[in-house]
Amino acid sequence: MSADDARARAQRALEMLTARYRADAGALCDRFAAISARLAADPADAAALEALLRDAHRTHGTAGSLGFDAASERCGEMEERVEQWRADPALDRSARAQLVAEFAAALRCDFGIDGAPPAE
Repeated sequence: MSADDARARAQRALEMLTARYRADAGALCDRFAAISARLAADPADAAALEALLRDAHRTHGTAGSLGFDAASERCGEMEERVEQWRADPALDRSARAQLVAEFAAALRCDFGIDGAPPAE
């Protein structure tokens, strides 16, 4: 196999992986929306905050690696926000659920879910 063939195969594999990740991104956004609902019930829910941090961290890295730069950046910002909440339990306490709900909705746009093209 030539170097050009190997590059073409690698490019196709990356494109397939990116398409699969984007197809699965709706479920990921739904998980973030579910975390929002948990935080509406209890803004200090440690397990919900941990799940939010973990999923935002994973998405930050994976989305960035696959070219979803806006989603990656948004998730990095959410990671920072959750770390701030953990450091200051009163910070944004009454707004956490709404902030996470808005994050989940914006992330859907970043991934181009629901027919929109992915954000650049």
